[in-house]
Amino acid sequence: MEGKRLLEFLSRGAEEFNAWRRQNPGAPIDLAGASFTGLGLDGALFAGASLDGADFSGASLRNALFTGASLRGARFNGADLRGAMFGPPEVMFSALAPSPLGKALKRPADLSDAVFSGANLEGASLRECSVEGAMFVGCDLSSADVRDVDLSNALVGEEVDVLEVLRKQPDPVRRSVMQTLILAVLAGGDVTEEAQDLLSVIAHGFELEQSDVDALSPHGAVELDTFPVTPPEDAEAKDAWMLLLIEAVKASGEIAPTALNVTGYVGERLGFAEDDIAQMLSMQLGVDVQVAKPAPSASEKPAKKPAKKKTAPAKKGASVKASPAKKSASKKAAPAKKAAPAKKASPAKKTAAKKAKPAASKAKR
Repeated sequence: MEGKRLLEFLSRGAEEFNAWRRQNPGAPIDLAGASFTGLGLDGALFAGASLDGADFSGASLRNALFTGASLRGARFNGADLRGAMFGPPEVMFSALAPSPLGKALKRPADLSDAVFSGANLEGASLRECSVEGAMFVGCDLSSADVRDVDLSNALVGEEVDVLEVLRKQPDPVRRSVMQTLILAVLAGGDVTEEAQDLLSVIAHGFELEQSDVDALSPHGAVELDTFPVTPPEDAEAKDAWMLLLIEAVKASGEIAPTALNVTGYVGERLGFAEDDIAQMLSMQLGVDVQVAKPAPSASEKPAKKPAKKKTAPAKKGASVKASPAKKSASKKAAPAKKAAPAKKASPAKKTAAKKAKPAASKAKR
């Protein structure tokens, strides 16, 4: 059946769709990119369906069955998924097992790059599901079944995350954020798998395509004096930007001076005082970053005990050599291939999922 007809069924609720599905267990279901926002689809039988990029934001999906479905890049923001099943059931009717629907029930859903911001996953089963690049922000997974789920390459956080704050910004601001993150990572030298993962999640969260990431990736040398930065208007977004930028530097492994220069330069363009930038870098990266004081003029009387010279986090006119665009990572729009082995949950991602704290990072108002 054509996707348009299936959407008509689903627009009236799950009952009619489920009845057709039971009568046609072998029929393919291709609803990739479809919008189900705000619909009541409790108990819907989406098992084995192709739902890549589908939008279930705000939908009621209690006890819905997504086992064996492909949900890469799907959005479940604010969805009610209580009791929903994405993993294979532990018990299945033997009569159903030989059918295509039964075979789909034996496989976990593919949730790579899916977004569950603010979704209710109480009692939901994610068992054995692939969640690489997925975002579980503002979700309580304590009662969900996450057995055999590798969350190390997913973004998980209980609080409103900095990414969510920046996603609400205008497109020019989001693109500027992504551009500075890519620059900071490339300035650190070789791109680590951890940095690739972080950039990948952010690119997907900003809904950037391959062409977008390629266009934002610097080529050749970059002069910081002329590097464009589009500041947001509100202070919370500025704090979020700086926190993400510092996490990108941290994820790059060894802290490179050029990466600190990029961070300091962006911080200044966002309106942060130099002392505040130095304090943020020192606290978040564990490095002693200090601010250079202007040299006294010849007419000024030198002090008995001259102040200690300090190095600025951002040097005017500093040049950063950027690697080719393919080194910036994105799962949805990936200029670089991601390394195969999975890793333990990274501190960088855990911190990135926390709400930006403006205590030591107040922007100049």
